[in-house]
Amino acid sequence: MVEFQRLEGIPETTGKEWMSLAYLRAICAQAGLNIRDWKFDNGIDLNVGSSKPIGSNGIANVFLALQLKATERWKVEGDGHIKYDLPIKNYNQLRRESLCPQYLVLFALPSGVGNWIKYQFEHINHEHVVEMRHMAYYLSLLGQPAVENTETIRIDIPVKNKLTAEVLINLYQAFAKAQLWVTNQRKSG
Repeated sequence: MVEFQRLEGIPETTGKEWMSLAYLRAICAQAGLNIRDWKFDNGIDLNVGSSKPIGSNGIANVFLALQLKATERWKVEGDGHIKYDLPIKNYNQLRRESLCPQYLVLFALPSGVGNWIKYQFEHINHEHVVEMRHMAYYLSLLGQPAVENTETIRIDIPVKNKLTAEVLINLYQAFAKAQLWVTNQRKSG
């Protein structure tokens, strides 16, 4: 096996960020949700949702706010959590009240850039497989307490919080239904 040789045109940290963005774009494509990028990232990297009403009684312009992180330094602890050192700036942003739900999304990469993507070529039927490796996990930090840390805070992300297209749809629909309920309360009140 030949060792993968990465070029140095961009920093590896940027490559990790792009992997998390690629994963989010892929599951949004599968889920049928749109993505809005921020020109200036002030703690939220993307909004995911729709400007169109979805469903017969849908409400327009419903979005989830996502802060993306990616790391090769992760492992599942015995309690079923990934421990991650989140910058305090991001922690404080995500723990505050917001008009839309905010989530931390951690893309857990395998060690070694050559392992980030796996290619399998099947030459007879041309059923090729490209796998992004490993998984993204999500966490809401809403309501977490203020801390005295100035650099980072270690947070626990449950491995049961796998972010898939189906989960993203469920998070979106729960928020959209809540917004529809609020809208209907205003109309009837």
